[in-house]
Amino acid sequence: MTRIIANRSFCERMELNEAFESDGHMLCIGEDDPFSMLDRFIECRPSVMIIDADMECRKGFLRHINRFYGHTYTIVVARAEMIPDIDISDECIDRILTDSCSRQELIQMVNEDLSSGRVINVRTSTEVEGVCDILKNLCVTPNYTGYRYLIDAVDLILAEQTENVGLTKYIYPHIAKKHGVSVNSVERSIRTAVKNTWEHAMDSEKIKYFGMYALTPGFKPSNSRYVFALADYLKNHSRREEALVSQA
Repeated sequence: MTRIIANRSFCERMELNEAFESDGHMLCIGEDDPFSMLDRFIECRPSVMIIDADMECRKGFLRHINRFYGHTYTIVVARAEMIPDIDISDECIDRILTDSCSRQELIQMVNEDLSSGRVINVRTSTEVEGVCDILKNLCVTPNYTGYRYLIDAVDLILAEQTENVGLTKYIYPHIAKKHGVSVNSVERSIRTAVKNTWEHAMDSEKIKYFGMYALTPGFKPSNSRYVFALADYLKNHSRREEALVSQA
């Protein structure tokens, strides 16, 4: 069974739900804003993405996915007049279709690409570490409320690609609004997750992500230092992978 993700407006317009499932695929539907789509992507880890070219922040979303989660076979559906302005290589797009294509044509094309080997699931045991893997190494598991909030926080920092994202003024309020909780609840849940890392994670894992100062007696990072350290690790790790690829 192949997992396919598509944004909601496109799914509804093309009536894709039952069509893909009848062909033996699992269709994961994400909302039309990039952060909700990112959440859905992390949940279902699809092999194929179908994105409406009109989706908000499409370029940034696709670059983010490919940089931090590995390449996912990507189809962009666009109005004919938009196609000349879409840079396939920059956004790591595998196919562009016009929005005049039929549902049957889309499904047939996906099936042909699957059978031909064009669609490759690159998420193997040797993939670049994602934030979920890091949290597991740091003894923060999905049963902690802070687990979900930490994933959101790191993804927000990576998506913004800036050092000036404020945890208190920007990240906490965004996460609180998304999950329907208070800002204090977000801060407290992340603090609990940090505390669990410092009480239960192996010293080697702490050093890997936080440096040698992690073993200083009595030291425990603030929420901000913890979150930004994970984001920095992912950024640097991604750059090293890109450098190795460019040298190959």
